[in-house]
Amino acid sequence: MRENVPEESRPTSGNPLPPRIFNDSRYLGDYEAFFEARENNAVYAFLGLTAPPGSKVGGILYCFRLMNTTFIYTLLTGWLTLYRLEAPRGASQS
Repeated sequence: MRENVPEESRPTSGNPLPPRIFNDSRYLGDYEAFFEARENNAVYAFLGLTAPPGSKVGGILYCFRLMNTTFIYTLLTGWLTLYRLEAPRGASQS
């Protein structure tokens, strides 16, 4: 599975530290990315799952990380919105 971790998510030396989250062989992120998704009610999107009908996160279409930033596409009331979630200032950017 290590070979499926994107280059920008690998440490500069050694092996990636656990936990690393995968859906089959597709890399989803690390604990920090999962924590951000949980804090923003985007766990289903983070895991690549469809939210159950009536859930608060039913409008989330897609979640991805790029350069330590989480982006979430949502479709609510007919508007397509892109959210950019950044770590709090001073937080580790591992």
